[in-house]
Amino acid sequence: MSQPRLFLFTIFFIFLGCVEIQSQPVRIHASNDSLLAGALFDVYIVFDSPGNFDRIILPDSASFKDPFEFRNRVRGLTRAGSDSVRIRLQFFGTTDTLITGLSAFGIIQNDTTRFEIADYPIFFRSLLTEDADMKPFKPIFQFERTSWLWILLIVLIIIAILIWYFFLKRKPIPIEEKPVLEPVKQEPFVHPLNELENGINQLEKALENDAISPDLFYVNAGDLIRMYIERTHQQPALEQTTREVVRDFRSHTSNNRLINLMREILQECDMVKFAKFSPDYDLMAEMIVKLRHYASVVSREDDIIYRNLQASYNRKYIDYELNNEKS
Repeated sequence: MSQPRLFLFTIFFIFLGCVEIQSQPVRIHASNDSLLAGALFDVYIVFDSPGNFDRIILPDSASFKDPFEFRNRVRGLTRAGSDSVRIRLQFFGTTDTLITGLSAFGIIQNDTTRFEIADYPIFFRSLLTEDADMKPFKPIFQFERTSWLWILLIVLIIIAILIWYFFLKRKPIPIEEKPVLEPVKQEPFVHPLNELENGINQLEKALENDAISPDLFYVNAGDLIRMYIERTHQQPALEQTTREVVRDFRSHTSNNRLINLMREILQECDMVKFAKFSPDYDLMAEMIVKLRHYASVVSREDDIIYRNLQASYNRKYIDYELNNEKS
């Protein structure tokens, strides 16, 4: 091959390499690559040479889905002049996973260039250790059935028949008397909001008297929210995980502020129960404030539900009284 052609091919491949380098100006890394369930961590996305574009669009909260929960986002410039963003996430997975599907966009006037961000692996780290396979100490044998077992069974049956004949069959049958129904006094209607507020007051009193452990404090705090949801919306919240509670609760309201507040309280309780997080007194006092704020919001949101529950309770009592009068 002649030297001019060799020179042209060299320039061509250098140009392709430059294009390839410039086409991937986005880098991603995380503060941790192995996480426990419920752990907080930061993801850093850096866009090199932002001056080549009029505007840069980097991933936001809508780019992250299960098992990652978006917390906050801070954007700024690095010392090298790169446009960067720090995104704080919370990990709720139980297996290894990937941060995937992220993209950045560079805009020049009316033209938009999309840059795919490479997948980033996140490894799950558990506090539990796998036990060795359990094996029996001795082989399992099948024992041969013997005739004395059948003899014993027949004797037991005969004894049972004799007991039934002499003690039960000959016993006189008592005359069944129709019970007299005593009038039942109507119990007062228990208002769901009053139950919630009384529970918060008891939790606050126990905290002030140092009569409750942090673990039990957060278990009771989460149960107050779940029992309120069960009472007002007939949703089995006590048997559901936090994700299931939030998912099903969206069908009952469109108030995003209420949904976010409820999710924040339940996830903080999960942090203490499952992630071995140790809160101090100030954090537990803040939880009391959040619970009172939740009670204030639902008192306005669920006013119609309270009225329907009261009316349904009254109808059941009236039907019970009518049945007693007929009998």
